[in-house]
Amino acid sequence: MRTSAEQWAERVRAWRESGATGEEFAKSIGCRVSALYSWKSELARRSAKRVTAPRAELPKVILARALRREDSPREVCEVRVGNAVIALRQGFDPLLLRVIVSALAGGHP
Repeated sequence: MRTSAEQWAERVRAWRESGATGEEFAKSIGCRVSALYSWKSELARRSAKRVTAPRAELPKVILARALRREDSPREVCEVRVGNAVIALRQGFDPLLLRVIVSALAGGHP
């Protein structure tokens, strides 16, 4: 019969409370010392996964409105970020635009 993770958790807890060495405790419950140490590590790893680390601050969403003036040629599109105006022509690099908009808004690309 296999021992469940819950049973191993109880064994590891009892081992900690006993003050015995791993070898002494393993011998007293009739298991291999390597299994005891392995489960101690596994349970610590599982516990660390459950602890939620503080979330990194999410990047601010930057909304931009693209306007096309009737008096400007169709090939040019203007993007305004604050007081800055970026003129886009057909074939512009969207990654470069993202970097520029982010920099103008005070963020990081």
